[in-house]
Amino acid sequence: MNLNALKLLTLCVFLSCKTTNPLRPTVSINPHEVVKSPLHLSVNSMGVWHAHEGELDHVQLIDQQGNELAIGILSTSEDWMKSGSILFQTVLEFNSKENKRGYLTIHNYSGVGDGSEAGEKLSFKIPVRFEP
Repeated sequence: MNLNALKLLTLCVFLSCKTTNPLRPTVSINPHEVVKSPLHLSVNSMGVWHAHEGELDHVQLIDQQGNELAIGILSTSEDWMKSGSILFQTVLEFNSKENKRGYLTIHNYSGVGDGSEAGEKLSFKIPVRFEP
């Protein structure tokens, strides 16, 4: 197989793996962004994660030593029962002291009940840097 055919095959495989459905919500900050207190954070559920009573769940700010600096509940004033994008917000107040780095952990609401009644507990981390 020549090199051009291999490149074309690789490109086709790569493009066919893309999805138009997001796998997780979008967040108002980028990885490794510099953050300071108070941190106004927005999370768009993108219809991927579901809310309960107007809350998506919570977000934690953790420093590089693993200490929790802040925790906030992601809530909305929008119609949280609709499908699609819903914007949830919280404000985190913290003292980063001598820390230079940390991460945000965004958690979902997995539902109530046991077994198949409850949803899957999901979370993801976003690395951040603290303002000097």
